[in-house]
Amino acid sequence: MSFQRVLFLMSISSIALVAAVYVTSRKVAVSSEIGREEQTVPLGLKLEPQILDLGSVMMHREIQFTTQIHNYGQEPINLAKLEKSCGCTSASVTKDTCQPGENVELKGTLYPRKPGRFRHLVKVIEAAQDSPQHVLEVIGEVITSISVTPESVLLSPSVFENKAVEQVIIFKNNSDERAVVREPMGMPEGLSVRIPKGEIGPKQETNVVIRAEPRFFLETNVNLSFPTNHPTQDNVAVTVRLRPENGFSIVPSKIRLGVVSKTELETSPVRLSLIGPGVKDLQVAQIITPPFLRLSKQSTRRVDCMEMEFVFTKTLQGISIQGSIRIDLDVTPRGQTKKGIVTLNVPISGLVHD
Repeated sequence: MSFQRVLFLMSISSIALVAAVYVTSRKVAVSSEIGREEQTVPLGLKLEPQILDLGSVMMHREIQFTTQIHNYGQEPINLAKLEKSCGCTSASVTKDTCQPGENVELKGTLYPRKPGRFRHLVKVIEAAQDSPQHVLEVIGEVITSISVTPESVLLSPSVFENKAVEQVIIFKNNSDERAVVREPMGMPEGLSVRIPKGEIGPKQETNVVIRAEPRFFLETNVNLSFPTNHPTQDNVAVTVRLRPENGFSIVPSKIRLGVVSKTELETSPVRLSLIGPGVKDLQVAQIITPPFLRLSKQSTRRVDCMEMEFVFTKTLQGISIQGSIRIDLDVTPRGQTKKGIVTLNVPISGLVHD
């Protein structure tokens, strides 16, 4: 055998030896890492699962949930107490001691009182000296029995263009019981609601139309409360944001005098004010008063305000005052020849004694 061949074989043997040593050392290193990883596996109690997602739950309805407490240790572990982050949650365990390899069930009850996303915590505290804690996280979203979309609407009528505006909102019955939705009370004049189908079946929905007429409006928010007959929900709330393009309002919109004397009437004038940015473009076309009232002063203007004053006549008919003040306003848009008239009616009532 030649010297060169011997040298080649020795080189190959050396490379193989080095590779074997590397592989062996790598195996040892990997084994050590695996051993270290196995040693970091926590012993003792563990909640399985630690996070409970309940999804969508109904407001004012009791919801049950459970999780398991598993003992991965070699000794029995005593459970000292449970702590909750919310008064609407209650929890208990089936046993106070968890044996090695055993599961103890944690049972809970949630009674949500308000809609929206929620995150409630239940702490399981051991009886050991350092009192280790294990936290269960309960999450989800509370929905009302009857929900509305959207919860807030924007309406912008135009007085001078005689343009009313509408928006459709959707009422949905999320429960398994039939429900009736009624029109709200105490809406301002010019705002109306139309409910084509008042009764909503289980898991069904209906459309409701909110309409703003082109009159009597300043920028304001109106909170509407739709009464329902649902056993777990008294009403459904909707906010209407009125942002008229050229709005105004009359103050007061009703005159209730109560019980007054003739002397008080003769010395107490009635004042009405038109208020709002659109007033500067209004002209009074006509004012009609009931028989017991007369206009005492012509309309006076200030910035964004027009004022009128009325006095009672001495020839009052009987002891009951009942009627209305009618004001016709010319709201003809600039640059147009066709007149646009808006009529305001302000009811007036009272009782006169001698």
